[in-house]
Amino acid sequence: MAFSRGNRLEDDISRKIIEITAEIVNTEGAEYVTVKRILEKLGTTNRVFYNRFQNVEDVLQKVYENEIMDMRGCVVQAYDGTTDFYEYLMNLAVSTLERTYTLKKQFKNYMFRHDELSDNNRRWWLDQIAQILEYGMNKGYLRKENSKELSYSVWCFCRGFSAEAVYRNMGTEAFIQSFRLGVGCLIAGLKKNSSNKEHVCAEGRGVEK
Repeated sequence: MAFSRGNRLEDDISRKIIEITAEIVNTEGAEYVTVKRILEKLGTTNRVFYNRFQNVEDVLQKVYENEIMDMRGCVVQAYDGTTDFYEYLMNLAVSTLERTYTLKKQFKNYMFRHDELSDNNRRWWLDQIAQILEYGMNKGYLRKENSKELSYSVWCFCRGFSAEAVYRNMGTEAFIQSFRLGVGCLIAGLKKNSSNKEHVCAEGRGVEK
């Protein structure tokens, strides 16, 4: 949130500060963002910054929130029926986790701390996952299960997978290959009338029709 004498202030300068901060986060990581570096790139004084933001954590939170909202935009795109539903699920899961992985590497401990405190963000993701699962169940693509409990299981799987990959500093390619393998088995197990023969969990190939 940007401030001027205790009141929210949003102008071209505050937006420029956010852009500069996002640039540093994307190229180096959140831990390298300081007020001094922002001011050097902006070419102005402390007063300009502190008239708009309380501290560097304040502007980092805004950048983080912007990234989260962009990521949400990818998830809310409904299934249009032009592709196989299981392929849709696989691509959605991989693209979302790839963005999450990149974001977590950029923000590291800051993101984990903020995300744990953001119950609203957790509830939003659980609701979106449940909606996708319910759609698949109602259409007969997935077997009937408790969508709320299942959405929590999916959330924990994806969150834990990404956190472990960040902790180990896995390369993006290795992360995606390993995640495709795991989520492919998960999706295959949810197929209606699925059998063990239908589960494709080898070589990260995902789910067959």
